[in-house]
Amino acid sequence: MAPRQPEPTVLFRGWTNVAGKTHVVVLFPKLKEKSPKLWEKLCKSHYQLRVEFELMNKDGSSKRGFFEESGGNSPDIDTPLKFPVSEDTFRIRLISAESQMFRYWDDLDLPIPPPRPRWKFNLPTEWQSRLD
Repeated sequence: MAPRQPEPTVLFRGWTNVAGKTHVVVLFPKLKEKSPKLWEKLCKSHYQLRVEFELMNKDGSSKRGFFEESGGNSPDIDTPLKFPVSEDTFRIRLISAESQMFRYWDDLDLPIPPPRPRWKFNLPTEWQSRLD
């Protein structure tokens, strides 16, 4: 039996401003999906990213939330995910990160869905502080 490959790690890439709103940037590493080329011919697909997080505000209050968004068509490249947080947020901790390849039959009426692989990621363990 082959040893299990370690789970990849989502990386915290910092804070940014998008259209006047504070955003957090995390990077989902590329994955080597081992699927038959046949799926590319028979299915349409998109790569979905999801993070769950805990925020700490300047007044000491905290709250949990999640954000999910399409990451393009394939997990075979590093994929950044930017998500908005409130202006009062000064620390964030990632709780979970996962991705899934959603596939849909392309012009086929089959009674079973195509496979939809899901990946879980390791996370940075420390709180990330905003320095401004």
